[in-house]
Amino acid sequence: FDMGGRDFTCALDAFGKWHKFELDSDRGAICFTAEFMQTGFFNESTKAGTVGAGMLFSETVPPRPLAVRLRAMTAPNDNAFVNTISVGGQHVALTDSPDRLA
Repeated sequence: FDMGGRDFTCALDAFGKWHKFELDSDRGAICFTAEFMQTGFFNESTKAGTVGAGMLFSETVPPRPLAVRLRAMTAPNDNAFVNTISVGGQHVALTDSPDRLA
């Protein structure tokens, strides 16, 4: 995956996405949808038109400017793992990010 001419080199660094599967047994169909999570990392990158400040497992190719990499410590860093579970008939998204994602 790339953005603004910079390629992510680790699968864990790309922008977080919501994936949804719906089963329609009446029609014998499966519907799949996906969308990017509106995280601070995604929104800042979209605004800049390239991969923005944030901690990555592996640097982009070509590397981001040094000033952007140094901002990683104060960047949103909310592109975290999300797991969706069912609790009491409702779907709840859990993450280890200190920020609310949705």
